[in-house]
Amino acid sequence: MTVLLVMVMVFPAFAAMQDFHATVHRWSGNYDSDGSPGLTKATTGITYKVLATRSNTAETLYAYGSRNLTAKTNPVTATVFATDKEVSFRCDPTDATSDRYVDLIVTDTVGGYSQVVKNFDRYTHTIVIDERPNIKHHGLIWFSGTTTAATNTGIIFGAYTNIEKVGLEVVTASAQTISVGTGTTPTGYINLNTIASTGFVAIPGETTGSLLGTGTAYQWYQQGSTITSSTSLTYTLSSGIGAQTGYIHYYFTRVR
Repeated sequence: MTVLLVMVMVFPAFAAMQDFHATVHRWSGNYDSDGSPGLTKATTGITYKVLATRSNTAETLYAYGSRNLTAKTNPVTATVFATDKEVSFRCDPTDATSDRYVDLIVTDTVGGYSQVVKNFDRYTHTIVIDERPNIKHHGLIWFSGTTTAATNTGIIFGAYTNIEKVGLEVVTASAQTISVGTGTTPTGYINLNTIASTGFVAIPGETTGSLLGTGTAYQWYQQGSTITSSTSLTYTLSSGIGAQTGYIHYYFTRVR
């Protein structure tokens, strides 16, 4: 009589986990001799946030290639990027359609330029941020916090940058106000905007600071002034209680 012994081996289930990585490049508008854009690889200064595709929900991240699922903070700071030298993480995409895609918000803290990457997947390995002068750019950076102290976003606007408009998008509402500007008392761009409702901050009700004009704005944005020295973007919350989340949107042009 022949006895067949069947052995069943159980392995950890990693089928849904995927590794994502891509280098980030700056484009200042120049071209190589063959006519292709002259890109400069960024190894420092980049911060990014990973979102579930078509949503404002932050994905749960792990270190790239980590089979033991070492946690990685989302958003990823410029300090971490400087170590990784690229956008890199592991996650299980919250993508009900194909379990494949995530969305990225990638911001260069050196100048404030941003690139939104929709449907980023493990087969995408290059991200290009448009940083051309004399072109109006839209940048965005997230805000959150549990403190009333000024929070530095890390964004430094370069010399000869014209800050034209600044506004807010609220993801998690909170019965308090936010001010945005520079330095330890950031009120220069937006002063005491309520963030009690989700979505873009409604008008009227927005008060601009000295760097964008004074008084109550009748439009969401107001024309700004030319920045002639490096300026770091900061914000402060009135109570700093809870998990306030949202985005600071800004429109700017580096004139040269």
